[in-house]
Amino acid sequence: KLQTIRTQSKPKSIQTHVESLVKIEEPSQNLTIISTDALECKRAVKWICDYICYQCSRPPPAHSKDLHSTIVAAFQCTSAWLMQHPYLLQDKDCLQTVLEVVELGISGTKSVGKSGDIPKFKDEKELKPASMRVRDAAESLLTIILEQVGYFPGECGPESISSLLDEVALMKHCNSMPDSGAGSVGGTSITTEQAIAKFKYFVTENSTILALLEEPLGNAEDPQPTVTLLIRGPFGRHAWTMQLRHLPRSKSGTKYHAVNPGRPIPMNDTPQRIEFDQKFFPDGVEKVTPCVADYSIPTLEQIREQYGADNIRQLETMIENQSIDEKLAWAATDNSADSLSHAQESVPPAVCHEFQAARLFLSHFGFLTFEERNPNNPSESLGAPAQRPLIVLDTKRSQFAQELGTLDKLSARTYDTVHVFYVKSGQTTAQEIIGNMNDEHVRSLDAHFGNMLLTLGWPVDLEEHSGWTGLVSTSWSLKSSNQHDGDKQAHNRGNSAAANNADLRFNGESKVLYWADVSSEIAFVVPTEWNMHCETDGSCLSLCSSHSSGDSLQSAASAGNVWARATDANAENAKTQKSRNLSL
Repeated sequence: KLQTIRTQSKPKSIQTHVESLVKIEEPSQNLTIISTDALECKRAVKWICDYICYQCSRPPPAHSKDLHSTIVAAFQCTSAWLMQHPYLLQDKDCLQTVLEVVELGISGTKSVGKSGDIPKFKDEKELKPASMRVRDAAESLLTIILEQVGYFPGECGPESISSLLDEVALMKHCNSMPDSGAGSVGGTSITTEQAIAKFKYFVTENSTILALLEEPLGNAEDPQPTVTLLIRGPFGRHAWTMQLRHLPRSKSGTKYHAVNPGRPIPMNDTPQRIEFDQKFFPDGVEKVTPCVADYSIPTLEQIREQYGADNIRQLETMIENQSIDEKLAWAATDNSADSLSHAQESVPPAVCHEFQAARLFLSHFGFLTFEERNPNNPSESLGAPAQRPLIVLDTKRSQFAQELGTLDKLSARTYDTVHVFYVKSGQTTAQEIIGNMNDEHVRSLDAHFGNMLLTLGWPVDLEEHSGWTGLVSTSWSLKSSNQHDGDKQAHNRGNSAAANNADLRFNGESKVLYWADVSSEIAFVVPTEWNMHCETDGSCLSLCSSHSSGDSLQSAASAGNVWARATDANAENAKTQKSRNLSL
């Protein structure tokens, strides 16, 4: 499929017209942009970025929803080029051009404006994007550059760009949980509420939820203070684990103190202490002529006469007792094991096993500060420099686990469902069309229909699939890996005769056809009788224009028919239930 894109809307001052030829080939499983010239790819990305800059710089009256939709599409086109040609980011000029456009989309301006202007640092700029949609598209492009270019699909496959681990999955690998079989803790399956109670939840930047776990995950051989982090942001869920170490891993095997430092053996000969009487006055003090100040100090006889002999006697007794106690204390010290006169090796203190790993993590990454600020004062609440305040979430709320599960059901990519029908000549009713996929009729279908289905996507088993399935209730969940492979293989061998029939049963009950790239997911469903009566996600009403009975519409909607048709006044009330399904 060839598409020619011609753009002649550059500023008049540049006096250039952008004309590019983009060659696109759409195979069955992926989107590949064909180009044999690296310079041509670099120019194409440069032209798209210049187009975004020009559209964003247009005067405010020219900004409309259509203009912003064009800018968003240009960001998505840039993502497609970078995904197909990751080597473009190795070019310094191309990388700078793309990042400047990302900065323009997020903040509304560039740090480096016209030549000669003083650069403005990003933390000093006020965020004024062209629109929130443009900002989201720019942030999406930045995320793709940092996480997906040259990496997609990851270890989880194209069905997920996020981590498949959640709180329950992480708690199953904790050292504190007894190993009693996969999927269970302490002999019973751990619930979501029990797993969430082990985590500490914070919100930062009003858009990111941090879940911190302070228990090590299966690292009994290398016990270290560990913090496990679950990050829920606008672009998916990510899991990280960190260990707090005094030494890097390359040096962690060596002890930080020597077992035998090779010090010389101390001599146990204690030197004799020289006893002598302390002199209160130097020799020859009697020869010194006294002065007036010497007579200001009263003599002991004068004090005895002033305070009485009893008080002086008590003072003498206290001094004598204190002297005896000091001598006993010195003697006990000399005889103790901690005495300096005994041979004693200096040993390091015991290793500390109690750490607040979550607090240390938040402090190291700048989320916690010692300064107290007034949240009611805007200048202090923001801080100087800019702070990253944390909001603590109450995990004891009754609906917290349910709300967190609902949040995990929001995909970071667009997701669509396409229903594929086989319609024979002369068939007009839904029952006849759906009946073509019955077991007794599927063998009579044209062989090209099955080949066409397999070109739309690849078959996936819903028991093992973690992406979009066409139904919200069975999508984006961590599937259990405890499948009986032997039983499944025996079942498949036993049904080899009906293999051709089962290959086309992509009705969403057990299998669907799936296609995905870095920004979108599509589930292709071939409806059967099961879909006519299934209301797993509730009734999804689609509107067409070949039925005129309002009563039939109500009865079809109540029966769960997702392909009910109506054109009368009652259909106007049902237009609020917009269908997310496409039909072929």
